[in-house]
Amino acid sequence: MSRKYLTIFSLGLLILGLCLASFFYPQPTPPSPKPLHSALVQPVAITVAALHPFHDGIDVIGSVFANESIQLTAKVTEIINKIHFSEGQFVQKGDVIVELNAEEEKAILEEAEKQYQRIENLAQSAAATLTKRDQHLLNVQVAQAHVNHRTLKAPFAGVLGLRKVSEGTLVTPGTIITSLDDISVVKFEFSVAERRAGMVALGQKVKATSIAFPNEPFIGTIYAIDTRVNPLTRALVVKALIPNEKLLLKPGMLMHARILLPPEDVLLIPEEAIHSKKGEKVVYVVDADGHIQKNLVTLGRRLAGSVEVLTGVTPGDQIVVESRTHPEVGEKVAIVETKTLESSIAEFHKFKS
Repeated sequence: MSRKYLTIFSLGLLILGLCLASFFYPQPTPPSPKPLHSALVQPVAITVAALHPFHDGIDVIGSVFANESIQLTAKVTEIINKIHFSEGQFVQKGDVIVELNAEEEKAILEEAEKQYQRIENLAQSAAATLTKRDQHLLNVQVAQAHVNHRTLKAPFAGVLGLRKVSEGTLVTPGTIITSLDDISVVKFEFSVAERRAGMVALGQKVKATSIAFPNEPFIGTIYAIDTRVNPLTRALVVKALIPNEKLLLKPGMLMHARILLPPEDVLLIPEEAIHSKKGEKVVYVVDADGHIQKNLVTLGRRLAGSVEVLTGVTPGDQIVVESRTHPEVGEKVAIVETKTLESSIAEFHKFKS
């Protein structure tokens, strides 16, 4: 019996000791688990919103005209004696193009010159009046003009077109012999919508392209603007001069062009930073504490890979352009890369190609 009581007494002391230990040395309460999203910080790539030069322009379509262009025609009725050109030949001002038969006119000129010389000699000895001398001088000039009309010369330097006649052809006034175009410089004529008429000015540059030479840009300068808007088309006719040293551009060609407007500083961000939410455009901004904020934005003009922001973003804002998952408002993020606008545009073009 004594052993039994001893065992019971020992167990009582053990239990009492444990109770006292738990009272004086309480176990620490384990920390409550944190939400999963607060424990994970999403890495993101951003771009810093900034002002960039925006080169806007006006796209137009127009036609090419020669700087100077005429149809060479006969002035008198006569037979062609000699043709002095080849089709497509470049000629200088004053070069002879065609000679007409002028035998009769040359004989009349020769006789008129003899008569004038005789009267001139008599006038010096007072045997003939000055009036009579002047009349013979006029006869010489008229005869010379008739001879000159039988020789067709280039009025300016340019390229001759296709030949319309042959030697021995009887031509009459108005008969077309060939064409002559000065295309060392060409005129590019196009129309600008009335609502953009105020954006066009003399001296502005025009960058044009032709389907015939897709990899050859042609840069010209606006030199003339019509004083009237067409009431039917509500458009303004504008002309530009384009150097054409290689003679690639031909009159009648259709060209697409862009009027280069003066650059202006605008707020541009990468196009990939724009998100659509229920018909609205938003961007996700990283605030100073590293949390995501959602901004509603108004967009303006677009370029390949970038877009103008009119409202909703200010210079210096950190705009999210890449993230592993869709950003959530209030979410903590870690900025792992800062991209420039130029690098984002380069990636856009690489992806498109």
